[in-house]
Amino acid sequence: MSQRSAIRSAEMSTSPQAAGHLDLEPMTELVHIVRTRYADEEPLAEDEVWLAPEARGVLDMDLSNTALYESLQRRCGLTLTSGNETLHSINLNAEQSRALCCDPGAAAFYIERIGRIGDRAIEWRQTVIRGDRFTVSTTYP
Repeated sequence: MSQRSAIRSAEMSTSPQAAGHLDLEPMTELVHIVRTRYADEEPLAEDEVWLAPEARGVLDMDLSNTALYESLQRRCGLTLTSGNETLHSINLNAEQSRALCCDPGAAAFYIERIGRIGDRAIEWRQTVIRGDRFTVSTTYP
């Protein structure tokens, strides 16, 4: 499958909630990216990302065909080293179902992620992924 993103918003913005997740002052200007991610021609996920201010260089890039982490590394010299991710099952509300071309109430996954460099949080991401196009696999030692 080919992947691409439709960027709905990419700007500097404030969010006390996002700043709190990044352990920053409530009115800190953060990088805010909202995008719809596609697998081939079908929408797969709605993604909202908040990044620490030093990531502002990614706003100068075309993020529609480039992986965000690759852009962070290439443009800003930022390479995430760890993170936490929580995955929940949800049912899509009307707005989410429209964005992902699914029926309201369809099964989906909600993923919340904190990405870090060392012990410092620089990314807070919320993603809603269609349940009919996503599988979670885990390997244990």
